[in-house]
Amino acid sequence: MKLPFHEFCIKTGSLCDECENRIKQGLNSNEELRLSKIFLEMVEKRRSLSDLTLVKALRKGNILVVELGEGDIERIGSDMGELIRSVKGRADTKVLLVESGVPAKTFIRQLSWPNKVLAMNTVWLPDGSRQTKVTLDGRRNPSELRALEEFAKESEGIDIRLEPTTR
Repeated sequence: MKLPFHEFCIKTGSLCDECENRIKQGLNSNEELRLSKIFLEMVEKRRSLSDLTLVKALRKGNILVVELGEGDIERIGSDMGELIRSVKGRADTKVLLVESGVPAKTFIRQLSWPNKVLAMNTVWLPDGSRQTKVTLDGRRNPSELRALEEFAKESEGIDIRLEPTTR
């Protein structure tokens, strides 16, 4: 398992200078430290999770978005539910898993889960920038949608606008 902190630091809770500097410099967060501990505990129970890579974790509102390495979601397979429940139980928030290094459309689909993406269109704005308008099937809390939009911007540099629809 590839984690942003040393395994010894995670298990003991006492950070070495290098791990402490990573948090102070903003390279990693306390949220990622807590997730690293949860992931290590899960690996002891489920060896299938030993190939995971924790890239980033970001809490926006009541949503915790966990960014894993490319292909990790597929590798988790049937253990995904248990992993999400374990993180959700300790973080007391909704948990979404996304992959880094995947095409923008795949990233947006993962970020929009459990809603189905009905349409994705690129809108060119008057200032020359572009925004991806994503139409989702079903309802979603507007504050959650804004939080997901912020995460997409911070994490992947993608400017998206999520719009739910009801049929």
